[in-house]
Amino acid sequence: MRGPTRTIALAVAAVLLLAPSLLGARQQQARAGDAFAEPERLLTSLYEAVTFKAGSLPDWTYVRSMFIDEAVILLRTTRTDTTVFSVDGFVADFERFIAESRVADQGFVERIHAMRSWVYRDMAHALVLYSACIPGRERPPQLGIDSFLLQRRDGRWWITALTNDIIDEAHPVPRELWEPGQDRPPTAPADCEIRGGTEPEPSAP
Repeated sequence: MRGPTRTIALAVAAVLLLAPSLLGARQQQARAGDAFAEPERLLTSLYEAVTFKAGSLPDWTYVRSMFIDEAVILLRTTRTDTTVFSVDGFVADFERFIAESRVADQGFVERIHAMRSWVYRDMAHALVLYSACIPGRERPPQLGIDSFLLQRRDGRWWITALTNDIIDEAHPVPRELWEPGQDRPPTAPADCEIRGGTEPEPSAP
């Protein structure tokens, strides 16, 4: 090929090479837009984002994009202690857990079992009953409760604060997170499998 014909051919080839990446970027933007539209959708997307199959890892850039830069995260890190993190500190601690517990070769699952949210204008509060586990490990899934504060700014929702605690025999699931008609506290699931989604139950009125 010579002259203009070769130039046109190279341009077409470049477009074809860029097309998959452009499509992927648009899909990611669409995913983010959907996730940020409603408080419960944002929180559901967070649990989906930190759940990953063996051989893969979370997209930490996507996870960070769910929080305001100044967000405060206070997590139960042992049976008796809690730790305060920034968003970057939260991600770094999660990465440390993955490395030290050798989770990357087995995957990790966080699954929502109930969510109760309250929204007033541009602020929201949500309680989430979830379980966390590592597929293939003997240790059963651990139930916990996350408490979120959220704010709507610039046309989307952001997580501004997160605190959590774990469920044990002395501290069962509070009634606010029981299913309608349930006569006993929920218990941890028997399995630790990655499912197609983690949609919560509808919020109580």
